Amino acid sequence: MNANIAAAGMMSEGRDLGSKGIWSKSYITVKRSLLIRHSDIDAFKQPGDFYNKKIVVTPESAAHIDAVERYQQYGAIIIPAVPSQNEIVNQLLAGENRCFW
Repeated sequence: MNANIAAAGMMSEGRDLGSKGIWSKSYITVKRSLLIRHSDIDAFKQPGDFYNKKIVVTPESAAHIDAVERYQQYGAIIIPAVPSQNEIVNQLLAGENRCFW
C-alpha cells in the first residue's frame, strides 16, 4: 500500500455500548501530530497541503474520524486500511509513504 499519511486511535463518538460496556469520562486531551519524512517537512504545513494526498487510517478509529473531519474537506483521500503500525512506519522510512499520523 502506498499512502501519504497514516493514523490510528480510538474514541467513543457517542457510540452506545448497551449494558456490556461504558466509555470512561475524558481523561486526556490529545494533540495529534504527524510523523513526516524529513524530506517532506515543508510540504505539509496546513490542512490544504493534504489536497490529493492519501491518509491511511485504522478503520473506524479516532484517527479515521479525525482525518475525515479535518482533512477530507481539503481534498485528502482517506483510506481506512492499515496492515500494522509497524509496517506503515517501515514504509515511511523506506520512502513508500510520506506521513504517519
